[in-house]
Amino acid sequence: MFRYITFILIAGALIFSSCGSGSKSDDESDATGENVTAGDDTRFVISGEEAKNLSTPDLKNIVTDNEGMFQKADIAAIEKRVGAFTKRTGIPVHVLTVADQGDFGSFYSFADAASEKGCTNSEGITFIISSKQGQVFMIPCLKTEQRFENEDLNFAADKILIEAFKSQQFSKGITDALDYLDKKIKR
Repeated sequence: MFRYITFILIAGALIFSSCGSGSKSDDESDATGENVTAGDDTRFVISGEEAKNLSTPDLKNIVTDNEGMFQKADIAAIEKRVGAFTKRTGIPVHVLTVADQGDFGSFYSFADAASEKGCTNSEGITFIISSKQGQVFMIPCLKTEQRFENEDLNFAADKILIEAFKSQQFSKGITDALDYLDKKIKR
């Protein structure tokens, strides 16, 4: 028994030491060949000031369909549901479709910056969609987020919206998510 335990401990130590930490050393080069020093690698960080310098589309209407993914009937259905939701809750809602994230490093960074244009007095929900990149986000503004339980926002985004989008039912996903949130809002 003692030999077996000793063998397992030695084998585990060898495996652990051969794997290493997986992190770069302080003077290792990144994929571009530039030296990257630990703590100096900010390739994936966008500060608030940098985000202001990158442009996002204006939210001209309730639905700003820059990607051209909605039919007129879909836009009318979304606008009708958004109008009823906004009237009952006071929360403005916008839908923005885009082909890509532009100069932003990631679609998430783009969506976060673009959603700010959908906030009015820290209230609002913005749906940011790129069917070409397979991305969809439902981003509530600060005061709006406080009017819902986190589980309800997550359910609306992850279960209702994303599941509808998997079956190409884009407008249904948005209207169903709003229906669900309309029932769950803290009044």
